[in-house]
Amino acid sequence: LDIIHELYTITPHSIYLNNIAMDENGTVTIDGISESMSQVFSYVKSLDDSTMFKEAKTKSTSTKKDNGKDVAAFEIEFKLDSVKEPA
Repeated sequence: LDIIHELYTITPHSIYLNNIAMDENGTVTIDGISESMSQVFSYVKSLDDSTMFKEAKTKSTSTKKDNGKDVAAFEIEFKLDSVKEPA
């Protein structure tokens, strides 16, 4: 629930998320739609600046039509800061 709350706080109203997944290693993958590609890259920076997340990076981006508008579809991956790297 903390992850969802942090994403809700960080995510601008112009971006909506389609899917949120987390694996057993604490890697979170989200995909969604943004009004522009520049908003996607700003969003990645916001995720990386969060105290809860680290190593945010864009895995994929593409443009598509959504309700007749050109939008940016994206997939972003990041790690939970609370998860320690294996020795």
